[in-house]
Amino acid sequence: MTRRFEVALDQGGSHLDVIAAPLHDPAEPARIAKFPRARSQDIAATLLGFMAAEGIAAHEVASIRIATTLAANALLTGAASPVALVTTRGFADLPDLGRQSRRDPDAPDPPAPTPPWLSPPAFRFNVAGRLAADGTEQVALDIGGLPSSLPDLPIAICLLHAHRNPAHELRVTEAIRAARPDAVISLSHRVDPQPREFERMLATLADASLKPLLAKTLGAVARRLGAAGLPAPSFALADGTLAATEAALDAPLSLAFSGPAAGAIAVSRMVPRGEVIGLDVGGTTAEVSLVRDGVPLRTAQVQLGDMTLRCPALDVESVGIGGDRPTARGGPILSETPAEVLAVAAVQLAEAVRRIALRRNIHPDVATLVVGGGFGPRLAAAVANHMGCPRVVIPPAPGLLSASGLLDAAPVLPAADPPPPLASDTTEAAQRAILRLALEGLADRMQDSLLAAAKSPVARDGMDCAAALFLPDGRVLAQARSLPLLLGGMIPAVAGILRAFPAATMGKGDGFLTNDPWSGGTHLPDLILARPVLVERRVVALAATILHHQDVGGLAPGSIPPDARDIFQEGLRLPPVRWRQAGAEDAGIAAILAANTRTPDMLRADLDAQWQSVSQAEAEVSTLARRIGAEAFARRGEALLREARDALAAVLDGLPEADAAAEEALEGDGITPDPVAIRATLRRVGGPRLIVDFAGSSPQTAGPVNAAPSGLVAACFALLRRMAPDAAANHGLLDLLDIRLPEGSVVNPHFPAPVNARTATVKLATNALFAAYALLSPGPARAPNAGVAVVMSVAGTDDSGRPWMFTEIMAGGEGGGPDRPGLHALSADVSNARNLPAEILEDIAPIRVEAVERHRGSGGAGLHSGGDGVRRAYRLLSGRAEVSYRGERHLSGAPGAQGGGPGGLARCRLLGADGAMRDFPSKARFAWIAGETLVIETAGGGGWGAQETTA
Repeated sequence: MTRRFEVALDQGGSHLDVIAAPLHDPAEPARIAKFPRARSQDIAATLLGFMAAEGIAAHEVASIRIATTLAANALLTGAASPVALVTTRGFADLPDLGRQSRRDPDAPDPPAPTPPWLSPPAFRFNVAGRLAADGTEQVALDIGGLPSSLPDLPIAICLLHAHRNPAHELRVTEAIRAARPDAVISLSHRVDPQPREFERMLATLADASLKPLLAKTLGAVARRLGAAGLPAPSFALADGTLAATEAALDAPLSLAFSGPAAGAIAVSRMVPRGEVIGLDVGGTTAEVSLVRDGVPLRTAQVQLGDMTLRCPALDVESVGIGGDRPTARGGPILSETPAEVLAVAAVQLAEAVRRIALRRNIHPDVATLVVGGGFGPRLAAAVANHMGCPRVVIPPAPGLLSASGLLDAAPVLPAADPPPPLASDTTEAAQRAILRLALEGLADRMQDSLLAAAKSPVARDGMDCAAALFLPDGRVLAQARSLPLLLGGMIPAVAGILRAFPAATMGKGDGFLTNDPWSGGTHLPDLILARPVLVERRVVALAATILHHQDVGGLAPGSIPPDARDIFQEGLRLPPVRWRQAGAEDAGIAAILAANTRTPDMLRADLDAQWQSVSQAEAEVSTLARRIGAEAFARRGEALLREARDALAAVLDGLPEADAAAEEALEGDGITPDPVAIRATLRRVGGPRLIVDFAGSSPQTAGPVNAAPSGLVAACFALLRRMAPDAAANHGLLDLLDIRLPEGSVVNPHFPAPVNARTATVKLATNALFAAYALLSPGPARAPNAGVAVVMSVAGTDDSGRPWMFTEIMAGGEGGGPDRPGLHALSADVSNARNLPAEILEDIAPIRVEAVERHRGSGGAGLHSGGDGVRRAYRLLSGRAEVSYRGERHLSGAPGAQGGGPGGLARCRLLGADGAMRDFPSKARFAWIAGETLVIETAGGGGWGAQETTA
């Protein structure tokens, strides 16, 4: 009988696993080996040594399949190469700017959009020439901006709209190869042929960064194996497929996730039915895979450290042992670990795994836990007990889990020791923790559903929407990680809905709408939709969403007129209404909505997205409440609120019983240039309690900078989240807060005051709250951020009469801090909206985005400078438009801290084709005609610390 073997190798940072599975006799045990770090890096030599030891000849090997974490580790540690970037003129700062939002709005130290080592500014180059959104050439390519000699680095080429037409990228490639025939080049239209230029650029930079390293290492493996008479190896990719060497080396980003993908496939084979959590525990990290009915879950993007990379992949997430922050795989840290430390590590790992599973709607209390990896069996029982998993499977040879997933069929491996008996951790504290994670994951899935289904760019791309869950009395129970301004603003709105429609009057399938600032709403474009969740014919929760709709009528397109003088000029005002009953829409309300918008189809689609989101939540929450019982759901929900309250109380106990005040001012109200004061006083009193008093703020204004109370609730909630960042984001935080809003003031106006421009008021109020808190809390705080988000709504028609409209939200710079400079153009404090990609804007409007770049020099000077704002330039190519512009910081910059300088100023101007220039104040409405270029420059953050001087 001719012997034939299928060989699989899984290379990690600290090991190399090898399996040789006999194809000639599937019942024969596989030959296996596990090699330590010292031998794990030389795959070819180790494999040849293994074959010699096992008596396997080269001609007996039918195939070789390899998975490796080499690429992932290189990106995580910065061991990959820096990259030279060639991009469209005006877009070289994109790696520093990203999408301006924060992945976790509660994280105290948000990461830069791109690791600084990956794309050094000195190695970024511009080329002129533009393609239209449909791929046709608008401006001929001019590569004169390229130096005659590019640096000896891999090169990423990312030009706008290359996914629609690669011609410009290919011509740039030809020019570079003419000078450097051996240049390593990655082209964005090949790496990630999808719109949204930053995401495509980041993937292309990562791809280029990895190519030299992988060509050197894995290419050498293939050559050496070929020289030994072995078949050419195949490499596992992130999506679970295999690729030949040349194809794999041309897709290095997919190689970064090959090992975890192979592990997910192995897990899916072991339990073909039901929900499964795979856990492959290495020396310093664990890979978490999720399977439903034998099929691994998939994702369109992966998280690697602080980078979110678009890459089709099996949904596997890496967590560090002892925490949930991904790290590079290194040497073992568990091999000699004392039992008590292992116990702590197991609990921390269980919490991280549970969070990952519940965010994807995999419930540990009904799932099977498959545990592999070299250290998995030691932690299996403790992790399962803490998560409440009813079943644990430890596969044969658990340390070879990923390697076994590379084979066509499960090999015969040595049996593992049976798992120890389970004693599920069903303490009340554990069940509360489970419920918190489940609810937070559910809220995030509501947010994901909103973003996926929304039609308007301001919601879909700008993320000007949010989702949350509430108790039947209107207290917030869990929030999505999205936009704090809207999350906090929903709390009074849901209370307003319940005042009009008590929970006892709500039925299954009902939906309630409002946007009325005097019923708890924010401003008129923000429609709040709530749906009750009923179990045993009683309301146990409310699912709610809020979304900024593109237009709800009023004086100006986009419904944010900066010169409005009353609420009636701002659009349709909708008090709380029952929009749906038992699932059926009220046709009269639908007709009113459609008749009061310039974009009825868009409003309809976005409202459908909100309904889809709350309906998904209704189904999931009702299932969860039935599983644990309605009484237990209510009891544990109350307990979660008490835990948050107690966490904040502990913080307040550490503050002095004293007052601290800070003040900001708006640059006029859109009608007059008179400053509008916003004063916030924090008073910590016994109990402990916190009083936030806005006495001293200006009276309500004639113009629309007034903020309804909901906006100040959002500002205060953001302060409480900063004070107690580990507490759950629920109503327990508000239990210890007294908010005092003077009636008839800019922070609590009388009807019918205009309120559409309340964003700047709320952001500056938040700045004042943070500044006052810094006076009470120990340690130096960051300098103030720019304190403003420019909101611009533009509507027009092209030369053919086709109408178009969009709303942009642009961030300013982050303040410098005691540990680092501020980030550029960061959507900070209560903001977390994303910018609109140029490729999306140009697809919906007859404009050309000429530049998205840093507003250089706008960050305040200091030991740690403030972050710069952003400069965005738009040329109108056809027709005419009307612009509603709402900004701030045109006259005075964000203050510095600890001797740092103030941030630079914002600016808005139109540049005519004839060279004429028109400057606009911070609130303006004006016409824009074809040929003119609109330039917006946002303000910088304050600097921190006095600059060091040299003698």
